[in-house]
Amino acid sequence: MMWDVAGTPAGFLVVPNELQDKIVQAGYPDPNIARAIPPALAYGLLLAILGKRSLYLTGDRNVWDARWGELPTAH
Repeated sequence: MMWDVAGTPAGFLVVPNELQDKIVQAGYPDPNIARAIPPALAYGLLLAILGKRSLYLTGDRNVWDARWGELPTAH
């Protein structure tokens, strides 16, 4: 997660190169487009489920909105 130039929180998906073309050819939206956080998370989850792959969430903790709930801290 990061802030885009307009100051709005945006999500970006990082997809393995070998899947990038397959995703677009299958008619799914390009994962490299910045999206609002909720749609980015939903799309990432969809791709992980369809591809039977793990989904990893990373980002800048400073961007996390407290209204979304508590962000756990790794120990």
